[in-house]
Amino acid sequence: MDRLSALPRPILHAILAKLPDKDAAKTIALSKAWRDTWFSFPYLSVCSDDPMIFDLRFCNVDILVGYVTKRLLRLHDQGLAIKEFKLNLKMLKPTQLSHNHFDRWIQIASESGIEVLELYLPGGRIGREYGQRNWYILPLCVPQAKSLTKLLLSSGIRVDREFLSRSMKFSSLKMLSLCYVRFTHEGILQNLVSHCPLIEHLYVENCFVYNVISTEDPVDRFDMVKSLFLNGFQKLKEVHVQGIQESTIISDKWFLELFSKYPFLESLKLDGCPMSETINITSARLKVLKLFHCSNLKEVNIDAPHLISLDYCGFEKLVISLMTCSDKLEVSVDTRVDYQHSYSLRDFIQNMPQKILASLSLIISPSYRESDPSELIPAFQVFSNTPPRIKHLELRERAVPSREVFYGHLMHCLLSSCFPEKISFSLVMGNSDAFIEVCLSFSSSFLFNSPIYKLELYFRSSRVFIM
Repeated sequence: MDRLSALPRPILHAILAKLPDKDAAKTIALSKAWRDTWFSFPYLSVCSDDPMIFDLRFCNVDILVGYVTKRLLRLHDQGLAIKEFKLNLKMLKPTQLSHNHFDRWIQIASESGIEVLELYLPGGRIGREYGQRNWYILPLCVPQAKSLTKLLLSSGIRVDREFLSRSMKFSSLKMLSLCYVRFTHEGILQNLVSHCPLIEHLYVENCFVYNVISTEDPVDRFDMVKSLFLNGFQKLKEVHVQGIQESTIISDKWFLELFSKYPFLESLKLDGCPMSETINITSARLKVLKLFHCSNLKEVNIDAPHLISLDYCGFEKLVISLMTCSDKLEVSVDTRVDYQHSYSLRDFIQNMPQKILASLSLIISPSYRESDPSELIPAFQVFSNTPPRIKHLELRERAVPSREVFYGHLMHCLLSSCFPEKISFSLVMGNSDAFIEVCLSFSSSFLFNSPIYKLELYFRSSRVFIM
Protein backbone atom coordinates (compact mmCIF):
# COMPACT_ATOMS: atom_id res chain seq x y z
CA MET A 1 0.00 0.00 0.00
CA ASP A 2 1.32 3.45 -0.86
CA ARG A 3 1.84 5.97 1.91
CA LEU A 4 -0.96 8.21 0.68
CA SER A 5 -3.54 5.43 1.02
CA ALA A 6 -2.43 4.89 4.62
CA LEU A 7 -3.44 8.39 5.66
CA PRO A 8 -6.42 8.76 8.01
CA ARG A 9 -9.81 8.67 6.27
CA PRO A 10 -10.69 12.35 7.06
CA ILE A 11 -7.49 13.50 5.33
CA LEU A 12 -8.27 11.40 2.27
CA HIS A 13 -11.77 12.90 2.22
CA ALA A 14 -10.22 16.36 2.35
CA ILE A 15 -8.05 15.46 -0.66
CA LEU A 16 -11.09 14.25 -2.64
CA ALA A 17 -12.99 17.43 -1.73
CA LYS A 18 -10.29 19.50 -3.45
CA LEU A 19 -10.56 17.54 -6.70
CA PRO A 20 -13.08 18.11 -9.50
CA ASP A 21 -15.94 15.61 -9.37
CA LYS A 22 -14.63 13.75 -12.44
CA ASP A 23 -11.15 13.27 -10.98
CA ALA A 24 -12.44 12.33 -7.53
CA ALA A 25 -14.61 9.59 -9.06
CA LYS A 26 -11.59 8.11 -10.86
CA THR A 27 -9.82 7.34 -7.57
CA ILE A 28 -11.95 4.21 -7.07
CA ALA A 29 -9.74 2.51 -9.67
CA LEU A 30 -6.52 3.13 -7.70
CA SER A 31 -6.92 0.55 -4.96
CA LYS A 32 -9.39 -1.04 -2.56
CA ALA A 33 -8.44 1.56 0.06
CA TRP A 34 -9.30 4.39 -2.29
CA ARG A 35 -12.52 2.63 -3.32
CA ASP A 36 -13.58 2.40 0.33
CA THR A 37 -12.61 6.04 0.77
CA TRP A 38 -14.81 7.03 -2.17
CA PHE A 39 -17.85 5.18 -0.86
CA SER A 40 -17.46 6.84 2.55
CA PHE A 41 -16.90 10.27 0.98
CA PRO A 42 -19.62 12.58 2.40
CA TYR A 43 -19.94 14.57 -0.86
CA LEU A 44 -22.22 13.11 -3.53
CA SER A 45 -22.51 14.86 -6.89
CA VAL A 46 -24.41 13.40 -9.86
CA CYS A 47 -24.66 15.19 -13.19
CA SER A 48 -26.73 13.82 -16.09
CA ASP A 49 -24.41 15.23 -18.76
CA ASP A 50 -21.15 14.08 -17.15
CA PRO A 51 -20.02 10.97 -19.09
CA MET A 52 -17.21 10.37 -16.61
CA ILE A 53 -19.79 9.12 -14.10
CA PHE A 54 -23.03 8.46 -16.02
CA ASP A 55 -23.93 9.16 -19.60
CA LEU A 56 -27.68 8.78 -19.22
CA ARG A 57 -28.28 9.35 -22.91
CA PHE A 58 -27.13 5.76 -23.41
CA CYS A 59 -27.29 4.32 -19.89
CA ASN A 60 -30.34 2.85 -18.19
CA VAL A 61 -31.49 5.18 -15.40
CA ASP A 62 -31.83 2.17 -13.09
CA ILE A 63 -28.03 2.18 -12.83
CA LEU A 64 -28.14 5.78 -11.63
CA VAL A 65 -30.91 5.04 -9.12
CA GLY A 66 -29.01 2.05 -7.74
CA TYR A 67 -25.73 3.95 -7.48
CA VAL A 68 -27.15 7.00 -5.70
CA THR A 69 -29.31 4.94 -3.35
CA LYS A 70 -26.39 2.65 -2.45
CA ARG A 71 -24.06 5.59 -1.75
CA LEU A 72 -26.57 7.40 0.45
CA LEU A 73 -27.70 4.32 2.38
CA ARG A 74 -24.13 3.22 3.06
CA LEU A 75 -23.35 6.60 4.64
CA HIS A 76 -26.67 6.72 6.50
CA ASP A 77 -26.49 3.17 7.88
CA GLN A 78 -22.94 3.69 9.17
CA GLY A 79 -24.00 6.90 10.92
CA LEU A 80 -21.76 9.01 8.66
CA ALA A 81 -22.65 12.56 7.66
CA ILE A 82 -23.74 13.49 4.15
CA LYS A 83 -22.30 16.97 3.90
CA GLU A 84 -23.17 17.74 0.26
CA PHE A 85 -25.73 16.28 -2.12
CA LYS A 86 -25.76 17.75 -5.64
CA LEU A 87 -28.22 16.37 -8.16
CA ASN A 88 -28.05 17.85 -11.68
CA LEU A 89 -30.44 15.97 -13.95
CA LYS A 90 -31.45 18.80 -16.26
CA MET A 91 -30.47 16.78 -19.35
CA LEU A 92 -33.10 14.14 -18.62
CA LYS A 93 -36.74 14.19 -19.64
CA PRO A 94 -39.15 14.96 -16.75
CA THR A 95 -40.73 11.52 -16.96
CA GLN A 96 -37.45 9.59 -17.04
CA LEU A 97 -37.07 9.33 -13.25
CA SER A 98 -39.76 8.82 -10.61
CA HIS A 99 -40.07 11.60 -8.05
CA ASN A 100 -40.27 8.92 -5.38
CA HIS A 101 -36.52 8.43 -5.80
CA PHE A 102 -35.90 12.14 -5.18
CA ASP A 103 -38.06 12.01 -2.05
CA ARG A 104 -36.16 9.05 -0.68
CA TRP A 105 -32.72 10.50 -1.44
CA ILE A 106 -33.51 13.88 0.10
CA GLN A 107 -35.05 12.25 3.17
CA ILE A 108 -31.90 10.16 3.72
CA ALA A 109 -29.68 13.21 3.27
CA SER A 110 -31.84 15.30 5.63
CA GLU A 111 -31.48 12.66 8.34
CA SER A 112 -27.70 12.52 7.86
CA GLY A 113 -26.62 16.06 8.69
CA ILE A 114 -26.87 17.51 5.16
CA GLU A 115 -25.17 20.90 4.86
CA VAL A 116 -25.41 21.62 1.12
CA LEU A 117 -28.32 20.58 -1.12
CA GLU A 118 -28.33 21.45 -4.82
CA LEU A 119 -31.16 20.31 -7.11
CA TYR A 120 -31.19 21.02 -10.86
CA LEU A 121 -34.09 19.03 -12.24
CA PRO A 122 -35.69 18.64 -15.69
CA GLY A 123 -38.96 20.26 -16.68
CA GLY A 124 -38.21 23.90 -15.93
CA ARG A 125 -39.74 25.24 -19.11
CA ILE A 126 -43.36 26.37 -19.33
CA GLY A 127 -45.55 24.45 -21.74
CA ARG A 128 -47.74 21.43 -22.19
CA GLU A 129 -44.86 18.95 -22.33
CA TYR A 130 -43.48 20.31 -19.07
CA GLY A 131 -46.80 20.80 -17.24
CA GLN A 132 -47.13 21.03 -13.47
CA ARG A 133 -47.59 17.26 -13.13
CA ASN A 134 -43.93 16.86 -14.12
CA TRP A 135 -42.53 19.29 -11.55
CA TYR A 136 -40.92 17.88 -8.47
CA ILE A 137 -42.69 19.04 -5.28
CA LEU A 138 -40.13 20.10 -2.69
CA PRO A 139 -40.65 17.98 0.47
CA LEU A 140 -41.02 19.46 3.96
CA CYS A 141 -38.03 17.45 5.17
CA VAL A 142 -35.81 20.11 3.56
CA PRO A 143 -36.51 22.89 6.12
CA GLN A 144 -36.45 20.24 8.84
CA ALA A 145 -32.75 19.61 8.10
CA LYS A 146 -31.34 21.77 10.90
CA SER A 147 -27.76 21.47 9.60
CA LEU A 148 -28.60 22.83 6.12
CA THR A 149 -26.51 25.93 5.34
CA LYS A 150 -26.77 26.12 1.55
CA LEU A 151 -29.85 25.41 -0.61
CA LEU A 152 -29.85 25.81 -4.40
CA LEU A 153 -32.98 24.95 -6.41
CA SER A 154 -33.25 25.33 -10.18
CA SER A 155 -35.86 24.31 -12.78
CA GLY A 156 -38.52 21.64 -12.59
CA ILE A 157 -39.25 22.30 -8.89
CA ARG A 158 -42.54 23.36 -7.33
CA VAL A 159 -43.02 24.72 -3.82
CA ASP A 160 -46.53 24.19 -2.45
CA ARG A 161 -48.68 25.90 0.20
CA GLU A 162 -47.23 23.77 3.01
CA PHE A 163 -44.29 26.18 2.95
CA LEU A 164 -46.62 28.98 4.12
CA SER A 165 -46.48 27.51 7.64
CA ARG A 166 -45.20 29.96 10.26
CA SER A 167 -43.52 27.11 12.14
CA MET A 168 -41.22 26.43 9.20
CA LYS A 169 -37.68 27.72 9.74
CA PHE A 170 -34.32 27.34 8.02
CA SER A 171 -32.42 27.90 11.24
CA SER A 172 -28.89 27.48 9.80
CA LEU A 173 -29.33 28.50 6.15
CA LYS A 174 -26.78 31.06 4.93
CA MET A 175 -27.21 30.78 1.16
CA LEU A 176 -30.51 30.46 -0.74
CA SER A 177 -30.71 30.33 -4.53
CA LEU A 178 -34.02 29.93 -6.40
CA CYS A 179 -33.96 29.89 -10.19
CA TYR A 180 -37.01 29.10 -12.35
CA VAL A 181 -38.82 27.69 -9.33
CA ARG A 182 -42.64 27.64 -9.37
CA PHE A 183 -44.85 28.53 -6.40
CA THR A 184 -48.53 27.70 -5.96
CA HIS A 185 -49.17 30.82 -3.86
CA GLU A 186 -47.90 34.40 -4.06
CA GLY A 187 -46.84 34.45 -0.40
CA ILE A 188 -44.65 31.33 -0.43
CA LEU A 189 -41.47 33.05 -1.61
CA GLN A 190 -41.82 35.82 0.96
CA ASN A 191 -42.47 33.31 3.75
CA LEU A 192 -39.57 31.14 2.62
CA VAL A 193 -37.08 34.00 2.66
CA SER A 194 -38.43 35.50 5.89
CA HIS A 195 -37.70 32.26 7.76
CA CYS A 196 -33.97 32.35 7.01
CA PRO A 197 -32.68 34.50 9.92
CA LEU A 198 -28.99 33.85 9.19
CA ILE A 199 -29.15 34.38 5.42
CA GLU A 200 -26.01 35.98 3.93
CA HIS A 201 -26.39 35.28 0.20
CA LEU A 202 -29.75 35.44 -1.59
CA TYR A 203 -30.39 34.76 -5.29
CA VAL A 204 -33.90 34.82 -6.77
CA GLU A 205 -34.18 34.64 -10.55
CA ASN A 206 -37.24 34.28 -12.77
CA CYS A 207 -39.50 32.53 -10.27
CA PHE A 208 -43.22 32.36 -11.08
CA VAL A 209 -46.54 31.82 -9.35
CA TYR A 210 -48.76 29.14 -10.84
CA ASN A 211 -52.45 30.11 -11.03
CA VAL A 212 -54.21 26.80 -10.37
CA ILE A 213 -57.64 28.40 -10.76
CA SER A 214 -57.08 29.41 -14.37
CA THR A 215 -58.49 27.23 -17.14
CA GLU A 216 -56.52 28.96 -19.85
CA ASP A 217 -53.67 27.47 -21.83
CA PRO A 218 -50.82 26.34 -19.49
CA VAL A 219 -48.52 29.02 -20.88
CA ASP A 220 -50.89 31.69 -19.52
CA ARG A 221 -51.15 30.22 -16.03
CA PHE A 222 -47.95 31.80 -14.78
CA ASP A 223 -47.41 35.23 -13.27
CA MET A 224 -44.20 36.83 -12.14
CA VAL A 225 -43.74 37.10 -8.39
CA LYS A 226 -45.18 40.52 -7.57
CA SER A 227 -42.90 41.59 -4.73
CA LEU A 228 -40.22 40.53 -2.27
CA PHE A 229 -39.43 42.48 0.91
CA LEU A 230 -36.12 42.05 2.67
CA ASN A 231 -36.33 43.29 6.24
CA GLY A 232 -34.35 42.44 9.33
CA PHE A 233 -31.54 40.43 7.72
CA GLN A 234 -28.59 41.89 9.58
CA LYS A 235 -26.10 39.38 8.19
CA LEU A 236 -27.08 39.80 4.53
CA LYS A 237 -23.98 40.26 2.35
CA GLU A 238 -25.09 39.55 -1.22
CA VAL A 239 -28.42 39.93 -3.04
CA HIS A 240 -29.35 39.11 -6.64
CA VAL A 241 -33.04 39.45 -7.47
CA GLN A 242 -34.30 39.28 -11.05
CA GLY A 243 -37.80 38.89 -12.48
CA ILE A 244 -39.84 40.52 -9.69
CA GLN A 245 -42.93 42.20 -11.12
CA GLU A 246 -43.04 45.20 -8.80
CA SER A 247 -40.75 47.92 -10.08
CA THR A 248 -39.71 50.94 -8.03
CA ILE A 249 -37.52 53.73 -9.37
CA ILE A 250 -34.27 53.38 -7.44
CA SER A 251 -32.92 56.63 -6.04
CA ASP A 252 -30.31 57.85 -3.54
CA LYS A 253 -32.82 57.33 -0.72
CA TRP A 254 -33.22 53.68 -1.75
CA PHE A 255 -29.46 53.10 -1.46
CA LEU A 256 -29.26 54.90 1.90
CA GLU A 257 -32.00 52.70 3.32
CA LEU A 258 -30.48 49.58 1.78
CA PHE A 259 -27.04 49.97 3.35
CA SER A 260 -28.46 51.07 6.70
CA LYS A 261 -30.69 47.97 6.86
CA TYR A 262 -27.94 45.60 5.71
CA PRO A 263 -24.67 46.88 7.12
CA PHE A 264 -22.79 43.71 6.10
CA LEU A 265 -23.82 43.89 2.44
CA GLU A 266 -20.73 43.27 0.29
CA SER A 267 -22.13 42.42 -3.13
CA LEU A 268 -25.01 44.07 -4.99
CA LYS A 269 -26.33 43.37 -8.48
CA LEU A 270 -29.13 45.42 -10.08
CA ASP A 271 -30.40 44.06 -13.39
CA GLY A 272 -33.15 45.72 -15.43
CA CYS A 273 -34.08 48.18 -12.65
CA PRO A 274 -35.45 51.68 -13.43
CA MET A 275 -33.23 54.27 -11.73
CA SER A 276 -32.79 57.99 -11.31
CA GLU A 277 -30.50 59.64 -13.87
CA THR A 278 -27.90 60.28 -11.15
CA ILE A 279 -27.31 58.06 -8.14
CA ASN A 280 -24.88 58.29 -5.23
CA ILE A 281 -23.68 55.12 -3.53
CA THR A 282 -21.91 55.25 -0.17
CA SER A 283 -20.94 52.06 1.64
CA ALA A 284 -18.12 51.11 3.99
CA ARG A 285 -18.34 47.37 3.17
CA LEU A 286 -19.43 47.10 -0.47
CA LYS A 287 -16.93 45.07 -2.50
CA VAL A 288 -18.84 44.11 -5.66
CA LEU A 289 -21.26 46.32 -7.61
CA LYS A 290 -23.01 45.26 -10.84
CA LEU A 291 -25.33 47.57 -12.78
CA PHE A 292 -26.92 45.87 -15.79
CA HIS A 293 -29.42 47.52 -18.15
CA CYS A 294 -30.65 50.03 -15.57
CA SER A 295 -32.95 52.38 -17.50
CA ASN A 296 -32.56 56.18 -17.13
CA LEU A 297 -29.18 55.86 -15.38
CA LYS A 298 -26.60 58.30 -16.76
CA GLU A 299 -24.26 59.04 -13.85
CA VAL A 300 -23.12 57.16 -10.75
CA ASN A 301 -20.97 58.54 -7.93
CA ILE A 302 -19.38 55.94 -5.69
CA ASP A 303 -17.79 56.24 -2.27
CA ALA A 304 -16.82 52.68 -1.31
CA PRO A 305 -13.28 52.24 0.09
CA HIS A 306 -13.39 48.42 -0.22
CA LEU A 307 -14.85 48.22 -3.73
CA ILE A 308 -12.81 45.71 -5.77
CA SER A 309 -15.19 44.94 -8.67
CA LEU A 310 -17.44 47.24 -10.70
CA ASP A 311 -19.41 45.89 -13.68
CA TYR A 312 -21.63 48.00 -15.92
CA CYS A 313 -23.63 46.82 -18.91
CA GLY A 314 -25.92 49.14 -20.85
CA PHE A 315 -26.48 51.27 -23.94
CA GLU A 316 -25.91 54.58 -22.16
CA LYS A 317 -22.33 55.85 -21.95
CA LEU A 318 -22.37 56.02 -18.15
CA VAL A 319 -20.42 58.71 -16.32
CA ILE A 320 -18.63 57.09 -13.37
CA SER A 321 -17.07 59.02 -10.50
CA LEU A 322 -15.10 57.41 -7.67
CA MET A 323 -14.48 59.25 -4.40
CA THR A 324 -12.82 56.25 -2.75
CA CYS A 325 -12.21 52.65 -3.79
CA SER A 326 -9.79 49.79 -3.26
CA ASP A 327 -6.36 49.79 -4.92
CA LYS A 328 -7.34 46.36 -6.31
CA LEU A 329 -10.38 47.69 -8.17
CA GLU A 330 -11.26 45.89 -11.44
CA VAL A 331 -13.77 47.61 -13.76
CA SER A 332 -15.71 46.04 -16.64
CA VAL A 333 -17.87 48.10 -19.00
CA ASP A 334 -20.04 46.40 -21.65
CA THR A 335 -21.50 48.78 -24.24
CA ARG A 336 -22.25 49.11 -27.97
CA VAL A 337 -20.71 51.12 -30.79
CA ASP A 338 -22.78 52.73 -33.53
CA TYR A 339 -20.44 53.06 -36.51
CA GLN A 340 -22.20 56.24 -37.62
CA HIS A 341 -21.38 57.93 -34.29
CA SER A 342 -18.43 55.81 -33.28
CA TYR A 343 -16.26 58.69 -32.04
CA SER A 344 -18.49 59.12 -29.00
CA LEU A 345 -16.58 56.15 -27.59
CA ARG A 346 -13.45 58.27 -27.23
CA ASP A 347 -15.29 60.95 -25.24
CA PHE A 348 -16.85 58.23 -23.08
CA ILE A 349 -13.46 56.73 -22.17
CA GLN A 350 -11.69 60.04 -21.65
CA ASN A 351 -14.31 61.14 -19.13
CA MET A 352 -13.45 58.19 -16.87
CA PRO A 353 -11.27 58.71 -13.78
CA GLN A 354 -7.68 57.51 -13.98
CA LYS A 355 -8.39 54.95 -11.22
CA ILE A 356 -10.86 53.25 -13.55
CA LEU A 357 -8.76 53.38 -16.72
CA ALA A 358 -5.86 51.48 -15.15
CA SER A 359 -8.05 48.42 -14.54
CA LEU A 360 -10.72 48.89 -17.22
CA SER A 361 -11.92 45.99 -19.36
CA LEU A 362 -14.02 47.48 -22.16
CA ILE A 363 -16.40 45.05 -23.87
CA ILE A 364 -18.02 45.96 -27.19
CA SER A 365 -21.29 44.10 -27.82
CA PRO A 366 -22.93 43.72 -31.25
CA SER A 367 -24.77 46.77 -32.54
CA TYR A 368 -28.39 46.28 -33.51
CA ARG A 369 -27.80 47.75 -36.96
CA GLU A 370 -24.98 48.50 -39.36
CA SER A 371 -25.13 51.92 -40.95
CA ASP A 372 -25.28 52.39 -44.67
CA PRO A 373 -21.71 52.87 -45.99
CA SER A 374 -22.72 56.23 -47.45
CA GLU A 375 -23.48 57.48 -43.92
CA LEU A 376 -19.95 56.87 -42.66
CA ILE A 377 -17.53 59.72 -42.04
CA PRO A 378 -15.57 59.99 -45.33
CA ALA A 379 -12.16 60.46 -43.68
CA PHE A 380 -10.69 59.29 -40.42
CA GLN A 381 -10.62 61.99 -37.77
CA VAL A 382 -7.16 62.85 -36.43
CA PHE A 383 -6.70 63.55 -32.71
CA SER A 384 -3.80 65.53 -31.30
CA ASN A 385 -3.76 64.04 -27.80
CA THR A 386 -2.82 60.48 -26.96
CA PRO A 387 -5.69 58.11 -26.13
CA PRO A 388 -5.76 56.79 -22.54
CA ARG A 389 -4.43 53.35 -21.69
CA ILE A 390 -6.79 50.63 -20.52
CA LYS A 391 -6.27 47.03 -19.40
CA HIS A 392 -8.35 45.03 -21.90
CA LEU A 393 -10.52 45.59 -24.96
CA GLU A 394 -12.85 42.79 -26.03
CA LEU A 395 -15.16 42.49 -29.02
CA ARG A 396 -17.88 39.94 -28.40
CA GLU A 397 -18.95 37.46 -31.04
CA ARG A 398 -20.64 39.26 -33.97
CA ALA A 399 -19.54 42.66 -32.68
CA VAL A 400 -17.18 42.64 -35.67
CA PRO A 401 -19.30 43.90 -38.59
CA SER A 402 -20.21 41.53 -41.38
CA ARG A 403 -19.16 43.89 -44.22
CA GLU A 404 -15.54 44.73 -44.87
CA VAL A 405 -16.33 48.39 -45.52
CA PHE A 406 -16.77 48.85 -41.77
CA TYR A 407 -13.51 47.18 -40.66
CA GLY A 408 -11.31 50.25 -40.97
CA HIS A 409 -13.80 52.52 -39.25
CA LEU A 410 -14.17 50.09 -36.37
CA MET A 411 -10.43 49.71 -35.77
CA HIS A 412 -9.83 53.45 -36.06
CA CYS A 413 -12.66 54.08 -33.62
CA LEU A 414 -11.27 51.63 -31.08
CA LEU A 415 -7.56 52.40 -31.27
CA SER A 416 -8.04 56.16 -31.39
CA SER A 417 -10.21 55.92 -28.28
CA CYS A 418 -7.89 53.86 -26.08
CA PHE A 419 -4.59 51.97 -25.90
CA PRO A 420 -5.43 48.51 -24.51
CA GLU A 421 -2.78 46.16 -23.15
CA LYS A 422 -4.74 43.28 -24.66
CA ILE A 423 -7.35 43.04 -27.40
CA SER A 424 -9.63 40.02 -27.76
CA PHE A 425 -11.74 39.34 -30.83
CA SER A 426 -14.35 36.62 -31.33
CA LEU A 427 -14.52 36.20 -35.09
CA VAL A 428 -17.15 34.45 -37.18
CA MET A 429 -15.63 32.14 -39.75
CA GLY A 430 -15.71 33.63 -43.22
CA ASN A 431 -14.66 37.18 -42.41
CA SER A 432 -11.71 36.44 -40.13
CA ASP A 433 -8.85 36.70 -42.66
CA ALA A 434 -9.92 40.07 -44.05
CA PHE A 435 -10.50 41.51 -40.60
CA ILE A 436 -7.14 40.23 -39.32
CA GLU A 437 -5.34 42.06 -42.16
CA VAL A 438 -7.12 45.34 -41.36
CA CYS A 439 -6.55 44.82 -37.66
CA LEU A 440 -2.81 44.26 -38.08
CA SER A 441 -2.51 47.26 -40.37
CA PHE A 442 -4.11 49.61 -37.89
CA SER A 443 -2.34 48.03 -34.91
CA SER A 444 1.07 48.52 -36.53
CA SER A 445 0.28 52.16 -37.25
CA PHE A 446 -0.74 52.89 -33.67
CA LEU A 447 2.14 50.87 -32.25
CA PHE A 448 4.61 52.88 -34.29
CA ASN A 449 3.43 56.06 -32.59
CA SER A 450 3.56 54.51 -29.11
CA PRO A 451 6.68 52.32 -28.79
CA ILE A 452 6.06 51.25 -25.17
CA TYR A 453 2.53 50.06 -25.97
CA LYS A 454 1.98 46.30 -25.92
CA LEU A 455 -0.82 44.69 -27.89
CA GLU A 456 -2.00 41.07 -27.78
CA LEU A 457 -4.55 39.75 -30.25
CA TYR A 458 -6.53 36.55 -29.68
CA PHE A 459 -8.77 35.02 -32.31
CA ARG A 460 -11.21 32.14 -32.14
CA SER A 461 -9.85 31.02 -35.48
CA SER A 462 -6.85 29.74 -33.45
CA ARG A 463 -4.54 32.47 -34.75
CA VAL A 464 -2.55 34.34 -32.13
CA PHE A 465 -0.53 37.47 -32.78
CA ILE A 466 1.68 39.05 -30.12
CA MET A 467 3.26 42.36 -30.94
